[in-house]
Amino acid sequence: MKGGKEKGGIPAGSLAALAQTAAGAPWPGVLLMSAGAAMLQKLTIEQSPPRWLQTVQSLWSAFLLSQVLTWAGESWPGGENRIWIGLILLLLAWWLTRKGREAAAAASGVLGILELGLLAAVLLGSVREIKPENLLPARGLPDGWLLAVLLLPGIGQKRNGLWALPFSLVTAGVGVCRANAFWQMSRCASGFGSVRRLESLAATGLTIGLFLTAAELLSRENDTDRLWSAALTAGLFLSGFHLNGWIAAAGAALVWWILPLIFRRKVII
Repeated sequence: MKGGKEKGGIPAGSLAALAQTAAGAPWPGVLLMSAGAAMLQKLTIEQSPPRWLQTVQSLWSAFLLSQVLTWAGESWPGGENRIWIGLILLLLAWWLTRKGREAAAAASGVLGILELGLLAAVLLGSVREIKPENLLPARGLPDGWLLAVLLLPGIGQKRNGLWALPFSLVTAGVGVCRANAFWQMSRCASGFGSVRRLESLAATGLTIGLFLTAAELLSRENDTDRLWSAALTAGLFLSGFHLNGWIAAAGAALVWWILPLIFRRKVII
């Protein structure tokens, strides 16, 4: 699993995860957390981590992916099919990444545009519900899961804080500060024309984006690690395991940024 920085363009692998974690959070805290993540990423270089560290990274990926699957299930109203939604996304992501990182990148390029369009439609449909007084700076930090998303390898990047900010600002302006705030905001949106409710657009956009998050993480693993990591992810997800956001952020910083910096080695081509 190689660390590195994602190329320019739409951060398809992180957009939905940012919507899930930045929405409902105080926007000053989002900016502060984004700046901290960018500073940490500046300390690193392109590298190939030792084999033992790749195994540790795959292990941590499984813990984070179980949360990604949980978010995907929570994106749909009712929740009767949450388990099936998560398992199907994991199976599809595993199947796609078996074809190589090029296949995952191609899917991200196509589906990322659709993901961006759906999430942007929800944001635009919610703008008219914004109350200016709700945009005043509020105290507090977002949940640690936002920092974990910002620090994901290849997915997290320095400018992701700019992508996270609109989700925080619009949900704050609308006055939605509950869990699953982005989807909750879509219920308040008036939409366009005869479309009165945008829950389906929000749910679809989040599901597509979280699938791309899973595919991006799995694509960075070798075939052996990918198989057991996906199996462990499924087990954690089915067991209802929930990782504290700050532990997730600390682990992401350690296994993808700090340890690779300490045990860096030159890439032999």
